[in-house]
Amino acid sequence: MSLSVCNVSCPGRQAGSRSHRRVVRSSTGYLNACYCRLPAGLTDKASRLSGPGVEVWSRRRASCKAAMACAAAERKAIRVLLVEDEEIHRVLARALLRSAVGGVELDEARTGAEAVRRVRDGGAAGAYDLIITDGKMPVMDGREATRQIRAMGVTTPIVGLSSDTFPSDVDAFLKAGADDFTPKPLSKEKLVRILAKFNLA
Repeated sequence: MSLSVCNVSCPGRQAGSRSHRRVVRSSTGYLNACYCRLPAGLTDKASRLSGPGVEVWSRRRASCKAAMACAAAERKAIRVLLVEDEEIHRVLARALLRSAVGGVELDEARTGAEAVRRVRDGGAAGAYDLIITDGKMPVMDGREATRQIRAMGVTTPIVGLSSDTFPSDVDAFLKAGADDFTPKPLSKEKLVRILAKFNLA
């Protein structure tokens, strides 16, 4: 039987938790092995095992889920600016982003003008990892907002999101500086594709 070990460390020690070492997998089964901070009540249930040249800790299934959650928490959160004037589409995008990404810091703007201001406040380097913007909005539409954001020298990926899907509409978004376009409504499949394209998954 062969064993492979992974080490996962979770930032931020919480009260009542402590480090615990566990093992991951073998040729005959899956054990789950990593370094992770878990509530003291969980680690009390661990039992020590020994094998040729290895030191392992056996855990019940519940602890495996805790370790997986711990590993997910370690991933860097991405910052997303959602520009959308319709509440129903903001609610949908909010739910999809939070379920598809390990960690997301989401800012929302209801007009293109507000989006430009938020990006400007973040500095020319850009405070966001991704901008998703609607096309038609009051005050300033998504295409004009995209042009102004690009004029600031910001290179953050911008994705146009609109129900106007004629080739001329898509082309107008791309010419304004958008990196990608997807038709409304946003879906899990569309979002996964976007995140993968910009290495944000």
